[in-house]
Amino acid sequence: MSLFSRFNGVVVGVLFFSFISFQSFSQNFVLKGNISDTLKNTTVANAVIALLRPADSVLVAFARTDQAGNFRVHKLSKGPFIIMVMHPSYADYIDRIS
Repeated sequence: MSLFSRFNGVVVGVLFFSFISFQSFSQNFVLKGNISDTLKNTTVANAVIALLRPADSVLVAFARTDQAGNFRVHKLSKGPFIIMVMHPSYADYIDRIS
C-alpha cells in the first residue's frame, strides 16, 4: 500500500518557512520553519526536510524536526530549491522554493 493511498493523497502538514540572512556580506542563508498536522492540530516530530537542487535533484542540505516540529537548515546559498518533507506517518510534501 503506497503512502498516498493510505492518506488518499491528502497532505496534512503545513510548512512555515522563511529565509533569513545572518550577515549581509556572507550570502549564507538559513531556512527555518515548523511542520504541523493541521487536521489533528499537532506538531510533527522527527520529520526529514531535504533541500534538492532543481537542475539535477542533488541533495544540498537536510534537517530533522525537533519535538516541537521546528527545523533549521544552515549555510545555504541563494535558491531556488526543491523542498521535500518526509515522515513515515504522512504523505510526502514536495514543492519548489526560491
